[in-house]
Amino acid sequence: MTSLLPLATALGVAVLAASPAASCEQAAFAPSTKEHLQPLSVPAAEIGAWLTASPYSSGIHFTSELHGRDLWLDITDFPERTPEVGSIRALMQLGRVVGADFDRLVLVDGQEALFVVAETDLRSVGCQFIWPANTGTNPIDLMRRMIEALREENGGGPIKGLSETGSAGTSVNAVAIVEDHLNVAWVESARPGATAPDIPDQRPDHMVGLEAPRVQASAMPAGERLAFNGL
Repeated sequence: MTSLLPLATALGVAVLAASPAASCEQAAFAPSTKEHLQPLSVPAAEIGAWLTASPYSSGIHFTSELHGRDLWLDITDFPERTPEVGSIRALMQLGRVVGADFDRLVLVDGQEALFVVAETDLRSVGCQFIWPANTGTNPIDLMRRMIEALREENGGGPIKGLSETGSAGTSVNAVAIVEDHLNVAWVESARPGATAPDIPDQRPDHMVGLEAPRVQASAMPAGERLAFNGL
């Protein structure tokens, strides 16, 4: 059986099998004593600043704000050498640490709403997510589940690229959905040289300067295998 460890390394996770749950207090919780993994520990409105300051975000910058019971999340800077899966990985991380004062996560580009994820779907993946450890289990399953939970804000249909049964399919197809659909819509304006809205830095003073190292990565699909180098 072909190993999926290279992609697991790019995602930066360890996975514990469990049934879906709406919060980390339920059965799907993978406990940890590490400070950055404490569940529901970051106020929803501050999650963008928290992700930006995290050394596990590969240099991606985020902004976040609450609109009623919707939590808006935008990517404002996506460094050139950041792994493409950094976008979906951030949603998994958010699903573990963000506070519970919202019902939907809305992925936005400036003021344009693109995709939504229900809070319960975020928890069912995020509460099982441990990073940066890698135990050799199957982290790709959680990535697939997060992709399958994404809905288009316009019309409510699933993200493009899923099978007729709503499956993200193989690891290669799942990454292709991230690159060709999620990132084209959500990330493109944040890439170097792109024109993006001028959004002020939201990081609190104590987070400024905590920048993640830029990571060089390359991907080469070969059947079910996706090899990442330089991670």
